[in-house]
This record gives sequence, structure tokens and C-alpha cells, in this order.
Amino acid sequence: MKIYKYTWGNGTKAESLYGRVEVKAKMPKGGGMWPAIWMMRTNRREIGWPLCGEIDIMEFIGNHPTDLYGTIHYPDTTSKQHKSQDGKINDTSLSTTFHVALLEFIKDTYKAWRKTHNASFAFST
Repeated sequence: MKIYKYTWGNGTKAESLYGRVEVKAKMPKGGGMWPAIWMMRTNRREIGWPLCGEIDIMEFIGNHPTDLYGTIHYPDTTSKQHKSQDGKINDTSLSTTFHVALLEFIKDTYKAWRKTHNASFAFST
């Protein structure tokens, strides 16, 4: 098994084989806003994106104020093109209430879910 090293959007670095990341956030209001909480492997400078992969634990688009997205970006080893899997949760209180976003690393699966409404989607590797 390989332990992957990840970097967060603010430059913080961590490494993990399995585990859980939990973030509590309230989304801003307004079109043009695009906050995200994401992780990218630390070898991005050496191999580039999307080969390094990217996990968006939470992504919010201000012009879609009731939608909260989670996405995993990765390379297709056959076509060498970018692929992604995503999920969306609909909630009218994203800008008025704090919500907890989680990402769990389980053997061969990443599971993203929102603790606030117990909604989830899974990505298999």
C-alpha cells in the first residue's frame, strides 16, 4: 500500500493512507464567488495536473447558491485525459448556516458527505 502526500489550498501538507478530513464552513453570498476546500498531491510540480489528482471536499459556486459540490479529479491511464467524478447536495441554508463537510479515505474508496443533512456520495478508485 502506498501513502499519498497531500497539500491543502493554504499550503498545509499532510500524508495519509486512510483517514478522515472534516471541515466546518458557511458559504458566502453573491454571484462570482467560488470558494473551495480541496486537496492535491504534493508531487504536482513534478508530474503536473491531473496526473497528481485533486480532491474537492467542498466547492461552492455563488451563482448556484443552493448547490454544494464534491469532486475527485484524476487522469485516465488509458486515454491520458482528465476525468472526474462528482456529487452535489442541494441545500437552501448554505449561506446562512455552518455546515460540516467530510471526506473519508476507506480502502479503494473516497466517501464525501455532509454531516449536517447526512447526504453522501462515494468515489471508487
